[in-house]
Amino acid sequence: MIMIFFIMRFVQQQHVTKLGTFDVRYDRFTTEFLLYHNNQPAYRCWLGLWPFRRVSLNLNQQVYHLNIRWLILWRARLIGPAGIHIKELLSARRRQSYIFAAYTLLLMVFKVSVSLWGSV
Repeated sequence: MIMIFFIMRFVQQQHVTKLGTFDVRYDRFTTEFLLYHNNQPAYRCWLGLWPFRRVSLNLNQQVYHLNIRWLILWRARLIGPAGIHIKELLSARRRQSYIFAAYTLLLMVFKVSVSLWGSV
């Protein structure tokens, strides 16, 4: 039971590009977001109650922009000097947010339909 909680708690993904390796890790319990570039910490923050983050990072003497949104649907992308470098840093977290949003929408539609048909 504890191992399942540990597996579900952390979401991590690795991206290998021509500019190096990007390791991303997100802790769902503490909302800690970690970005490593070539096994060196590049960015670390606690997302907490602030759903939008835009940060400029200096990696390999180039400026990259990290955008994180997590209000309803998760989106974390890394934008390089020539455009979008990595479209989604944590694709598993994005998929989970879509599943949760669809489940919530389905429940809301069901509740509204039951309340409408129950009053007829």
